[in-house]
Amino acid sequence: MKQILVVLAIYLGVLLAIGVYYSRKSKNMNDYLLAGRSLKLGVAVLTLTATLFGGGMLTGTIEYAYLSGPMIFFYMVSSVVGVCGLGLLIKRMADFSSYTTVTEYLEKRYNSPFLRLACSLLTMIALIGILGSQVSAVVGALGALGMKNTVLGAVIAMAIIIALTTLGGLWAVTMTDCFQILLVIFGVFWVMFAALGAHGGYGNMIAQLEAVSTSLPKDYTTVINGDKSISLLWALLPMIMYYWIGQDVYQRLFACKTEQIAQKTAYISGVLLALLGIPPVIIGMVARLDFPELATSGNTASAFASVAIKYLPGFAVGIVLAAIFAAILSTADSILTAATSHFMNDIWVRYVDKNSDPESKKLLRVSRIVSLLMGVSAVLVSLYIPEVITLQIYAYTLYTAGAFVPIVLGVMWKKTTKEGAIAGLLVGAALAAAGLTGFQIGAIPGELFSAVIAAAVTVVVSLAGPGKQTV
Repeated sequence: MKQILVVLAIYLGVLLAIGVYYSRKSKNMNDYLLAGRSLKLGVAVLTLTATLFGGGMLTGTIEYAYLSGPMIFFYMVSSVVGVCGLGLLIKRMADFSSYTTVTEYLEKRYNSPFLRLACSLLTMIALIGILGSQVSAVVGALGALGMKNTVLGAVIAMAIIIALTTLGGLWAVTMTDCFQILLVIFGVFWVMFAALGAHGGYGNMIAQLEAVSTSLPKDYTTVINGDKSISLLWALLPMIMYYWIGQDVYQRLFACKTEQIAQKTAYISGVLLALLGIPPVIIGMVARLDFPELATSGNTASAFASVAIKYLPGFAVGIVLAAIFAAILSTADSILTAATSHFMNDIWVRYVDKNSDPESKKLLRVSRIVSLLMGVSAVLVSLYIPEVITLQIYAYTLYTAGAFVPIVLGVMWKKTTKEGAIAGLLVGAALAAAGLTGFQIGAIPGELFSAVIAAAVTVVVSLAGPGKQTV
C-alpha cells in the first residue's frame, strides 16, 4: 500500500508542477481559455483524447464488460462516430476559428443573444454538477485501494486540479492532459497484456469463460447480443449528440492553430478512442473470470484495481492506479476550463465588463478567480449535497436536448431561422424535462426523442415563419 501511495503522490505532484510552470504562458484571457489558439496537431490530439477518455469511460466500460461482456465495445464505436462526425461538422461551421465558445456560434448564426445566454447558463450549471461527480469517482477509486479516508483523498486530488487549472488555464490543462493520457495508455495496455498473458491469450480466456458459462449471463462472450445490443445503441446515441455540442470538446478545437488542424484532431482522436476501447473490455472480462464474487458483492467498481493488483508488482500497481486518476482528473480539468470559458466569454465580457481589453491582466485575474470559485463549488456540491448532482445532470440533459438542434441544424441547414432555432430549443428542453419526470417513448432515450421533435419543430417554424437565417 505504501508503494502505491508514494506513486500516487508523485503523480499529483507532477501535475501541480506542470500547472505552476505553464502558468507563465497565460498572459491574457485568450491564453488562459484557448492556449493562445496555438495548439499543434500532436498536442491537440492528446488533450482531446484525454478529455473524452474519462474515468466513466474507463472504469464504466470495465464494469459493464464485467457484467455483460464485450458488447460494451459499442460504447467506443459511438465515440468514434461522434468525434469523427464532429470533424465533418466544423468543416461547415462558418468562422470556426474565431469562436471561444460553441454558444457564441449561436448568437452569430442567428443574431440571437437569447439563444447564447440560455444555452450558456444551462451548460454552466450542468458542468459544475458533472465536475462534482468526478469527486465521487475519485472517492470510488480510493475506496478500491482500501483507503479509509477516501473523502479527504478526493478533496486533495481535486484541490490540485483546481489549483493547476486556476494557475495555468488551458495551457496547463493541455500539457497535463498529454502527460495523463500517455499514462492511461501505458497503464491499461500493461494490465491487459499481463492479464491475457497469464490466461494464455484472448482465445484461451474466452474458452475459460465459456467453461463457466452457467454462471454468466446468456451470450456473455459475444460482441453482438440481440436486443441488448440494440438497447445499448439507443442509450449511446445521446453521447454522440453531446460530442457535437460540448464546450469541453469544442474548446480543444477552437484552440488549434488552424481549422485544418482542428479537423485532423477530431478524426485522429476518434481512431485513438477506438484503440483505447479494447483494453477496458478485456480487463473487465478477465476480472469476471478471476473475481466472480464481485458480481454478488456489488463491488464491480474495484474490478480494474483487483486485476492490476493480482498481475502486477506493487510499484506497477501504483502506476496503473495513477492511470485511473489520470482518466478521471483529465476530464475534470477540461470541464472546469469549459465552464470558465462560458462564464467569461458569454456573460462577463458580454454583460458585466463590456469595454474590457481582451489583452488586459484584469480579465486574466477574473478568469482565474472564476475557475477557483467554480471548482470549489463543484467540490462542495458533491460533498455536502450529493442529491444535487442528479439535478445538475438533469440540467445537462436539458442542455443536450435543447442545444443540439439549434447548433447542428444551424450548421447543416442554411434555411434555419432564429425563430425556428428558439422554438426548437424550447420544445427540446420542455420534452427533456418531461422525460426526466418519467415520460418516455418505449426505449428511446429522452434526449434523442426530444431532439427529433425539436428538429421537426425547427424545420416547420423556419419554413413557415417570417424570419430569415442570418449567416
